Amino acid sequence: MTLRQKIYLVVALTFFALTMVMAFCSYTILIKGFEDIEREDVRSNLYGALALLDQELASMDATARDYSSWDDMYDYIGTRRESFIASNYSQSGITNLKLNFLIINDLQGNIVYSKGFNPETGHTVPILRSILAHRNLIHKHVFSGDEIKHLSGIISLPEGLTLVIARPILKTSGKGTPRGTYIVGRFLDAREIDQMGAPLKSEVSIYHEGQKDLPAEIASVRKALSPHHRELIKAINGHTIAGYVLIKDAFGKYSLILKTIDKRVIFIQGMKTIAYVIVFVLLTALVFASVMVALLEKSVLRRMLHISHDIRAIEADGDMSRRVHLGGTDEIANLGNDINNMLGKLEESEQRIRGEAERYRAVIEDQTEFICRFGADGVLSFVNDAYYRFFSHRRQEMIGRHFLSFVPDEDRRLIYELLGNLTPSSATATYDSRVIFPEGQEFWQHWTYRAIYDASGCLREYQAVGRDITDRKHAEEKLSRLNRQLEEANAQLAQAYANMKQNLDTLRKHLFKEEFAFLVDREGQILGITERVLEYMKLSRNQMIEANLTDYLATHDRGKFIEALRDAWIGITRQANFKLIRPQDEPSSQHFEIKFARLTLEGKRLLLVTLR
Repeated sequence: MTLRQKIYLVVALTFFALTMVMAFCSYTILIKGFEDIEREDVRSNLYGALALLDQELASMDATARDYSSWDDMYDYIGTRRESFIASNYSQSGITNLKLNFLIINDLQGNIVYSKGFNPETGHTVPILRSILAHRNLIHKHVFSGDEIKHLSGIISLPEGLTLVIARPILKTSGKGTPRGTYIVGRFLDAREIDQMGAPLKSEVSIYHEGQKDLPAEIASVRKALSPHHRELIKAINGHTIAGYVLIKDAFGKYSLILKTIDKRVIFIQGMKTIAYVIVFVLLTALVFASVMVALLEKSVLRRMLHISHDIRAIEADGDMSRRVHLGGTDEIANLGNDINNMLGKLEESEQRIRGEAERYRAVIEDQTEFICRFGADGVLSFVNDAYYRFFSHRRQEMIGRHFLSFVPDEDRRLIYELLGNLTPSSATATYDSRVIFPEGQEFWQHWTYRAIYDASGCLREYQAVGRDITDRKHAEEKLSRLNRQLEEANAQLAQAYANMKQNLDTLRKHLFKEEFAFLVDREGQILGITERVLEYMKLSRNQMIEANLTDYLATHDRGKFIEALRDAWIGITRQANFKLIRPQDEPSSQHFEIKFARLTLEGKRLLLVTLR
């Protein structure tokens, strides 16, 4: 769509919107008021129909009250005299009452007298079974509870709706114990309802919510009505409007819907008035639109089209150095200058972006790591040089291929689960996976996956960076084997050490039990003594432990002993004779032949000094 067409369209839509605003204002100001008047008129007819219905019930109730509160009727229940019926319920008398049936029950609900009538022909007809079935319900309603009350209203029968009046039979004074129930009724057929609506010039109809042929419209209206919101008025179409009111049946239940239909005379007149206003507004808008279009064509459109032509020429050859040429000092001329400034900045930005794009691509392509991108379906959309060189395929062959093409099936499920657990708050994960080429070569790769989301948190694609770790995996496997071998060797060494320690412990116990010996360190400090030494020295073990053995030698033997001790420590063993002094009995001290032997106890090297 051209600029001229858009401006024409904007002008047309503007004046059309103005017309709609005028129509809406007219509707708000005029039609809304007309509708309120119309609704009040419908409500008046609706409650007028209710008043007529109540009037009919009041008329029947007055007649029933005259007969039910009457001494003769009260006596009749007790005597059952036929003369009472013959004198009071003749054929002509019943016809004047416009009743369809009459039922007189005693206090137990048994029928004392009943008769059906056809008011049009004046003949007696059988009472419908459905009426007889309802008489007990009516009788119980009159005598329910402690208070005796009368029943007046509409009941629903399979044959249709019926006006029913039921009163207790009392004396003329209205006092005394009731002797039964006096029930009269008139069928509320279409003719009766039409007569009810004739004074209102409305079409009246009454429905029971439980009737079988209930129209869908009435069923829908019933859902919208309640005891707290009993009425509803709505337009059926442009010519008729309906009113609905929820009313009680004879038993006090809201189960009846009275409907009136009226012609929308007021609304139709209001619509004609609005039509005249809209036509006037349209003609006025057409004149103003024509003038405005001519002015816009001359002062705006032609100059804007010139700017559009220059910009298209720049777009066609892609030369950002070209400029828009437009004379004048108004806003359109300023727009041309702003476009030229923008073209200059775009030219600079284009050069800078191209340079940065080339540098970025060079960085990506020179990476030794494998870089790729793929969508949620796993199809590759980008790979760098290192990626397709490793897999020995051309870049065009890799694009469009699944990123797990070379991964074994048993590893794919783990990678899918890893990617499925990524979220916008935790968008990265790492994984070591195997890659098997068609020739059977197996490699190991370390991959870092990153999920890329848009501003709304929806996944756009994945980016993965990987590197070959096959050598590291092989080294780890080799190291693992060496560790296992070392652990086995350590276990064997520990067993051998335990055996050796056990043997040394046995030897030490044997020596310390049988021999005349000391256990010393490199400096000659006594760390162990046999029992025979303690017997000879007449000292306790605590007195000799940690003392130096040279303290118990003659003064002239100490230097020689220290020299022999040092030689024994480095493995040169020899025999020597020394005098072992008894501190408490020095004259009885004896000379001993001393031998040295190296040994290791609990990881510590010691010397065993044996005396004879």
